[in-house]
Amino acid sequence: MNFSAIILVSIPSLFFFSNNQAFSQVIKGQTVDHANNRLPYSTVTIFSVSKEKLKIINSDSTGSFAFGMLPSYKFIAASYMGNVSDTLTVQDKGLHILKVDNYTSIDTVNIDKDQHRVEHLADRFVFTPSRRFIKGSSALDAVKNAPLIDFNQKDESFSIIGKEGTTIYINNRKTDLPKEMILAELRSNPAENLESIEIITNPGSEYSANTSGGIININLKRMSFEGLFGMANLSTEQGPDNTTVFNGALNYRRRNFALRISPFLNRSYNRRDTEYEIGNAPDQSTSTIEYHRKYMVIGGGIGTDYDLSKRTLLSFNGFVSTVNGDANSNSRTIFSSSNRNTENEIRSDDKYFYNFGNVFIQHKFDNSGNRILVFNIDYNQFEKKNKDRISTVGVGMEPQVSNNRIPQDFFNISEKLDYIHKLGKQSRLSLGGMHSYSKLNSNPFYEIYGSGQGSVNLAYDYKETYLAAYGTLNTNIGKRFNMNLGIRAENTQYRTREKLSFETLDTTYLKLFPSVSAVYTINKNNVLSGAASRKIQRPSMEMLFPGRIYQNENYYTENDPFLLPSLRNNVELMYSNKARHIFSLGYNKATDAFAKFIVQIPEEDKILQRSTYINYGSYERWYATASTRNSAFKKKLDIVLSATFNLYDYEAKVAGNNNDIHNFNFNSILNLNYDCGKYMFVYSTLKFVSNSKTISQENFRNLTLFDLGARKSFGNLSVSIYLSDILNTSNVQTTSYLNTLSYNRYRFNYYTRSASLSLKYQFGNTKTKQVLNKSSANEEMRGRIN
Repeated sequence: MNFSAIILVSIPSLFFFSNNQAFSQVIKGQTVDHANNRLPYSTVTIFSVSKEKLKIINSDSTGSFAFGMLPSYKFIAASYMGNVSDTLTVQDKGLHILKVDNYTSIDTVNIDKDQHRVEHLADRFVFTPSRRFIKGSSALDAVKNAPLIDFNQKDESFSIIGKEGTTIYINNRKTDLPKEMILAELRSNPAENLESIEIITNPGSEYSANTSGGIININLKRMSFEGLFGMANLSTEQGPDNTTVFNGALNYRRRNFALRISPFLNRSYNRRDTEYEIGNAPDQSTSTIEYHRKYMVIGGGIGTDYDLSKRTLLSFNGFVSTVNGDANSNSRTIFSSSNRNTENEIRSDDKYFYNFGNVFIQHKFDNSGNRILVFNIDYNQFEKKNKDRISTVGVGMEPQVSNNRIPQDFFNISEKLDYIHKLGKQSRLSLGGMHSYSKLNSNPFYEIYGSGQGSVNLAYDYKETYLAAYGTLNTNIGKRFNMNLGIRAENTQYRTREKLSFETLDTTYLKLFPSVSAVYTINKNNVLSGAASRKIQRPSMEMLFPGRIYQNENYYTENDPFLLPSLRNNVELMYSNKARHIFSLGYNKATDAFAKFIVQIPEEDKILQRSTYINYGSYERWYATASTRNSAFKKKLDIVLSATFNLYDYEAKVAGNNNDIHNFNFNSILNLNYDCGKYMFVYSTLKFVSNSKTISQENFRNLTLFDLGARKSFGNLSVSIYLSDILNTSNVQTTSYLNTLSYNRYRFNYYTRSASLSLKYQFGNTKTKQVLNKSSANEEMRGRIN
């Protein structure tokens, strides 16, 4: 017998047999809900001992699954419609029953589904609202309820408590949409579409340096199920005038294609009464102004996702909106010399057009996600047309009429490329570059108010070219320490020009913006983090807009197209206990800081008051912030208390006079949410703002604001009632002492007391089967990068 031949034949046979033995052990299981009903087409994920995802499969129509065993398979979990099971250890025998009963992501387990969740990371806090709370609510409701976030009822803006100039991101991308459009988008989306809210108090180098006030990043989910799902919302608000809002969201997915549409219609108003006294030599005046503006907002957004392959995603998001407003302002001015008393009427028409778009391409080089490439193109277009007709009558004077036209045209296009490379199991390197080009044209025309002696034509343009390169290294040191190191270089060139007078300001600067953040997990309940960064605050386009807008014949607003940016250094230390109690200490220093001032301008035979922004000097700020979340009555009552203490030290030189001001203020927000059961919630907000003083010598008295609301869900229908500013404390009284020892005293009424009723209806089949190729890398990529 030829033993050599037998050996040659036996070796591959043994190899084949042993290889088959490795797969002869089959892992079997079922996915079920809390009532043990089987879940068809759910997602089953297999992890390594280090919790790395090794395999993703789908269960069949009966919720059953099976796959061959490998030695590297250690843990298994399932997810279904945004819900996730506990993680089990893989067993080579028996049936794995994966009970899907927690609302969270696949990477986190053992989370109470009916409680809000907060994660403390190196540079941010990640808030995930509870499943019960989001039932029947909008994404806007959920953002208002997040810790460390303050919603200003008067101007409808978000900010991180204790921060100024907070930037809003959606899906990790900055949006240059006006706040009215952002609010419309959040109102249109059901809270079920909300993945998480990230509160980034000290952004790293991967973000624009123009984020000194922190970032609120709102992550919206992508539709993971085939079929149609949507929400329609109709709300009405009754104050001194009526506001009617209709909006909705429609989500559709078919295999590799997903479509999102969010139309909205808003008929609303702005109303305020202003009473102010101006004291200046040689005369004093007291003015009362009644301002009323009605406006209509029509628009919507559209978004599409298309999986070009299992590793490549193409996405487009667009947004178009128009605003048409009609305003009427009546004022009466009484002078100490009665022969100068006047009455004014200003009729205004305003038209706005917004157009925003984003093209997003993402490619994953391998299934494990070790290398990812992301490319973004954004464009923004904004057009504004304002027309004012001003009529003046006074004692001993002929009636006079003047007209203003204040157009504005803004365009921006930017491109951004990011590359993320995982370096082993402990580190990740991110590199990127960005280019942005902005252009603003404004040709205001206004007649000299009340003089009848002529008019003024201006022609401004502003151009900015911006280049940035940046890199961030994230690394784990041991099991408890994580660090981010970043550097960002920005080269900015901008030019402001008054084309008729040939007055030009050209500025070019190259600056480095380093950042560092670290987090140390003391134990499972206590986390400590710190961050330091250098930032810049650039003036907004509105601050650069030079058009003159009159309040009456003695007082007007006119901003400065030659305003300079401000550099800021930030240091922050944060501590959290059980991710429910958050404390922070911080320090900021700013140079070339700017603020709004009221200055005196001689014109004709009188002295006018001009409200404008000025680079005044520098300031230092020390602050402490605390946010604590507790529960009572068997976890039915959710109590969130946030407070911040600020100490400002201003050093300024304005109009030839030195101003050194010290200011201390305290703000607090108390949110209460009570779960009445059967998907009914009662919630309230109590806000207190202490006395404060600004560098422009404005003194604000303390303010208390109280809101109360209730929401009840009846299946797919949700009904909400909300009472705003119940105490009617929106009157804000300020005193501005001018540098010339004259003064202004104000009393405002913004009419924020109102009652609103909102009806939300969800439709579509949310239990249709998942996309069968969901195991492609794109679903994970959307959650991580998009």
